[in-house]
Amino acid sequence: MSATAVSGGSASRGQPAAVVVSEQERHNAEDLAFDLRQMVRNGHIDEPQCRDLKEQCELEFSRWESLAQQAANREDFVEFERLTEIAHKLGDALRVYDEASRGDSRPTTVDRSASFGGQSARSLAAPVTQRGVSISDSRPPAAADDDMPPPPSLSAEKKSRKKKKKHQRRRSTGSFDDFDQPASGGDGGAGPQSTAAPVGEPSFPAFEGADAWGSVFPDPAPPAAGPVSVAGGADAVPPGSGAGVGPVPEPVDTEAVEKAKALEEENADLNERIETLSRQVSVAQSGMAMLQEQLTAAQKTINRQENEHAQLVDRLGKSVQIITKLRPMQGKAEVLEERLKKANEDVATQKEQLEAKDKVIKGLEAQLESKSKLLTETRQKLFSERDRVMAMNQEIANLRVANDEVQQEADQLASRAGMREKQLQRMRYIVDASGLVADDGGCSVMPSTSMLSQVAGTAPDLRTSTGMTMRNIPYSQASLNQRQQMLAGGGTQYSIPNTTANGVSPPSGGDSLSRIQSQATVADMKGPLFFRPTNDMDWGRTEVHALAQPISDQYRHMLTCGSGEYSGTIFEDTAVSVRMHCSVEGLGIDLKFDLVNKGASPLVQANLIAEPRKVTAFDFTIEPVPSRSPVIMGGAKREFTGRLVVKSPYEFPPVMCISYVLSDGTPVNNYIRIPLPIPKVAKPANPSSTVFFEHWRSEKFGLCEISSRISLRNEYTQAGGLAAVANAVEFGGNFARLAGLDSTARSVVVVGVIPFDTPAEVMARIEQSARHPGEARVEVRTPNVVLSRAVRNAIGEVLSSWMA
Repeated sequence: MSATAVSGGSASRGQPAAVVVSEQERHNAEDLAFDLRQMVRNGHIDEPQCRDLKEQCELEFSRWESLAQQAANREDFVEFERLTEIAHKLGDALRVYDEASRGDSRPTTVDRSASFGGQSARSLAAPVTQRGVSISDSRPPAAADDDMPPPPSLSAEKKSRKKKKKHQRRRSTGSFDDFDQPASGGDGGAGPQSTAAPVGEPSFPAFEGADAWGSVFPDPAPPAAGPVSVAGGADAVPPGSGAGVGPVPEPVDTEAVEKAKALEEENADLNERIETLSRQVSVAQSGMAMLQEQLTAAQKTINRQENEHAQLVDRLGKSVQIITKLRPMQGKAEVLEERLKKANEDVATQKEQLEAKDKVIKGLEAQLESKSKLLTETRQKLFSERDRVMAMNQEIANLRVANDEVQQEADQLASRAGMREKQLQRMRYIVDASGLVADDGGCSVMPSTSMLSQVAGTAPDLRTSTGMTMRNIPYSQASLNQRQQMLAGGGTQYSIPNTTANGVSPPSGGDSLSRIQSQATVADMKGPLFFRPTNDMDWGRTEVHALAQPISDQYRHMLTCGSGEYSGTIFEDTAVSVRMHCSVEGLGIDLKFDLVNKGASPLVQANLIAEPRKVTAFDFTIEPVPSRSPVIMGGAKREFTGRLVVKSPYEFPPVMCISYVLSDGTPVNNYIRIPLPIPKVAKPANPSSTVFFEHWRSEKFGLCEISSRISLRNEYTQAGGLAAVANAVEFGGNFARLAGLDSTARSVVVVGVIPFDTPAEVMARIEQSARHPGEARVEVRTPNVVLSRAVRNAIGEVLSSWMA
């Protein structure tokens, strides 16, 4: 918060500079006072947030008090009134805090909001003649002047303010029906006459805005009003005679007046809340405008990328045309060679021409031979790369097993660390409350931070199995060998850090105690919990494809339950369950989600959030149903709608976060994959055997082949396992099974078509191993490598218990 000093060009040097206070600073000060009062009224006075607010209010009160004093020295009464209004609100909030902390409503010290109460605006505006002496030091003591009124309390201020407002309304409307107006001039006229202030009451300053805060800064009491002389000495009414006085007003209903006062106080509080909410709405509208600008910029970026993509597609089409034109040249060269041979036999006399043509033919043959060698080398490289990929898949499978063991150890260490953290907190409480002090006063009451750091440093790291320290390389950026070393714990020890969305590990503090406290569960925290926004969620955990994980039965059931319209449960634990309903139409899938609270306690901030990955292959969105509360009561549910639009082949399905807060304040974020792989938008096909083998043996499909070996689940290795495999790989009717194409009786062939603008055929063959009954070989051929990998992954997720 800052204030700008403005000095006029014609002002004298002795005049202090004016201070311009922005509206935002006033709103911030009013918000601080309102928040402190609300926390005290709600019973949160012992919480650290309330104490922090109290300290901030004290600083703001001192600042606004000094600014008001400067305005008084400048004799700027309008600015003085505005500044003292804010100071009064801050002082009122501090007074409420002090009364609540003492436990009674009787103040023992001078009210903060009435720090200027003993002086009027004009007395505060008097110039200070003595340098270095504060205003509070120069004020005379209260006993020096018996006529000086005491500082008004809050109740007196409110009552005087309400009386003045009521009196002004009566004067504006001219309703004087309840009183008899005194005669003017002695002839009994009915004209209104202003009444003098009662003797002993403080008079209020007459500058602008005195209705709201004039009672806080009263002038010294004016002298008692004497009798008013009336024209004509004979008609003058002596004081005390009772002549000219109207009828005595009827007694006022005290209960009605108290109710009216209470209603006015509630109205004032409601007006303050409305102003606060209006400012919050203004801030939210400005934030929405900023988000709209960001959305416009993102849309421009997407349009530019689409234009670049279209240019690349045009270039690729031209390259394909050039390759198509070059292919007939090979046949032409062979025709020329045959013609040359016939010319050598028929025309023996044209040796010179034949020699020249021989040279041309030899050059073409050399080019053809070089191209053949290049093609052979390329095929060999492709086969070697395919073997290397299979070896890497096997290596990844081994890493999955190691990761499972490491995860189990990490869970055990996490539970142990939680117990040690609770023990450490109990030890700190015992040491703090013991009051053990050495006789000579040399020892401190509390242990030093270094001692606590040594105790806390013995706790293992929750994210590793061996208590490894943080290193410079995050897990998401490490190579495959480095990840193996991280999981195995050998060589240079690395840990899997809690990476953020951009892959950068958060900075760790230097104190071991602060690190252990940050790893404590939220349930152990006694203060209120401030939840993070949606954009701060740790989406780094959604790298579900980096290591292997077990496939749940709900996920597998949703893959094989059917096509078109189907539904099922995709997630369930002890607290919540999520049920999904799908409706497939072409390349679009309409989704409906039901988030059910299985417990008896309510769930706060329950939400389903789509992963914000920048994927051009599909668009995935989730929106809550309107007019629904984010709080789910026990046994109730919250509905969401979503949509998945497929644009091109994608290898990994979309990811969703199930976020909610338990009744004890513990936030829970579960990241799951949506069971919507690319085969769920496929259509079954039934080609003839000739067409099938023509596609299967073509070069286009052969270069995009993906094959792997998987471990079958137990239900597929028993009697009738081949039929179960055939039913599973049909994905509930998305693929069609072809029979009689293979000489091996242990194989299944399925065919389908993805309805893109250019339809993509999918052919898959699954063969059970005769030597190893628990294993099978999967071969997938499509016109796109990404599509082949996606179909292979989906088949593996259906048939195997473990899949990347």
